[in-house]
Formats: sequence, C-alpha cells, structure tokens
Amino acid sequence: MSKRTWRAIALFLLSSVPAWAALNGDIEGVVKDATGAVIPSANVTITSVETGVQRTLVSNERGYFIATLLPIGEYDVRVEFAGFKANVQRVLVKSAERASLNITLEVGPVTDFSTVETAVQLVNTTDPQLSVSIEEKRVKELPLATRDPLVLATLSPGVVPVTAANPFLGSGSFNANGGRGRGNNITIDNVVSTDVSTTGSAGFGTLSLDAIQEFKLITNNFNAEFGRNASAQVQIITKGGSNTLHGTAYEFVRNDIFNARDYFDTTGKASILRRNQFGATAGGAELQLGTAPGLCMDSQSRKVGGARRLRHLS
Repeated sequence: MSKRTWRAIALFLLSSVPAWAALNGDIEGVVKDATGAVIPSANVTITSVETGVQRTLVSNERGYFIATLLPIGEYDVRVEFAGFKANVQRVLVKSAERASLNITLEVGPVTDFSTVETAVQLVNTTDPQLSVSIEEKRVKELPLATRDPLVLATLSPGVVPVTAANPFLGSGSFNANGGRGRGNNITIDNVVSTDVSTTGSAGFGTLSLDAIQEFKLITNNFNAEFGRNASAQVQIITKGGSNTLHGTAYEFVRNDIFNARDYFDTTGKASILRRNQFGATAGGAELQLGTAPGLCMDSQSRKVGGARRLRHLS
C-alpha cells in the first residue's frame, strides 16, 4: 500500500481508539510520622495481589511518592523507614483514577508493622471527571436479568435507559446527563465496541460477566485520552489473569414457578417464563483464551408464552 494509505489508517486508529493509559491507574501518597512531619527517603514497595509483581519507590524530600500506569486491581503498599514500624495498606486501583494514601509511620522496630485492610478512595480529587466505577465483586453480585454489562450504566445518576419504542436505537442504550445515546462510546479493553450501524449500543452477547474486572462510566469532563464520541464513555475492562488457574461454572434460572401472580392478573397463575442462562469461565496467568483473558462461555435457553429458543452466546 502507498504511504498515503498507511497514513490514513494511522490517523483513523489514533482518532478511534483511546490512549492505552486509560486501562491503568496510579497510586500516590505522603509519608509522615506521628507528629505530622514528612519522612523523605522512605522505601515504598507496591505489590500486585493477583500476580505478585512488585514496584519499588523512594519518597522525595516532601515525603511524596507516586507510581503511575499500574494495571487495575488490588495492591499492597508497604512503607518502611529505619526506626519506624512498617505500614502496609491494601488499595484498589481503578481505571484512569489515582488512589491517594496518607501514611503515618509509628516509632518502633521495622520488623513490626501496622496494617490497613483496604484504603478506600471515597472522592476523586485528581481530575474533574464525573464517573462511576463498578468493580468485579459488584459486577458479579448485582442481579442483572439480561446478563448484559451495559445495564450497569443505569446505576449512575443522570442516566436514563432508552426504551424499545425508540425508532433509532431501540432498547439497550441509554442517555447520560442530557447526552444522546447515539453519542455514547463503548470500549472493551480500549477496543471500540460500539455498534457502527446505530452507535450508542453494543452487542455484548459474547462477553461473560465473570470475565469483567471493572465497568466504568464517564459522563462529563473527559480527560484527554478519551474521545471519538461526545456523550458518555463506557469502559469495560476484562480480567488480566493471576498466578493460579481458576474458573467458574454457573446457571442463572428464572422460572414462573418461583413467581407470584400479578395482582391484576385474573388467570390465577403467574405468566409463563422460562429462562436458563448457563456457562463457564477459566483463566490464569498462562492461559489466555476466549474474548477475555480466559475462556468464557454463556448460553441461554428461554421460553416465554410457550415458545422456546436456545441461543449460544459464544
């Protein structure tokens, strides 16, 4: 191909795909003693809970340290300085966010240490983005009737789902803070996954909820790495594996035998509903299969009003 063709392809990719940095997050902190005085040259070790990969830092003359471009997930932050007990905190790193720690070292032998089980970042003080992040635990435990990850967007304030009566999008999309659903940008691991024919919606039938590490919705004041569409930015980030093989097998059942009759229903029994969603996932540090780091399968068997349909999603 000609140089002009290659240049056009490069420009398209740059304009369509957000920066890879958006899949990572940062940890920053200030190290102090019990009197509030900063401690320079403290040793900081940041260890990934999932993989054991470590990064070592030293606090500067203001007691400040920062670790950038960390893959999302949980980390143990251990701070040590001669004459003080070590301090260990566990922190959750989220996509495109910076976790801030205030670390106080107590006088004592360095072999002793104090721990904080989980350092929770309640307010994002590093940028003006309006965003909601849903971590892996809540993704798996929240009841989603359709098992569609995009439904998680409706948990955010200012989000209104688009109904099936919409002539352009149909059900499955949403409007966020006045922005049109057709302007939503949806990515999976920073690969644009927006339906190119309608935009604002996506077909996630091949993505199991068990494969998701984080679901993030940004509705206003996007940082520079986001672009392409002007409404909400949806980031779906899949799991990156760990040092052990792991997996799940599941079946989600909805059946009218579990349901009560509608109050205004005069038939005497609940409406017919048969829905069975079953599948399995497997993954690990060395096994990278399927649509995410791991093998993900999800199938559905549905019967509504006497008709049955089996749909294989992967």
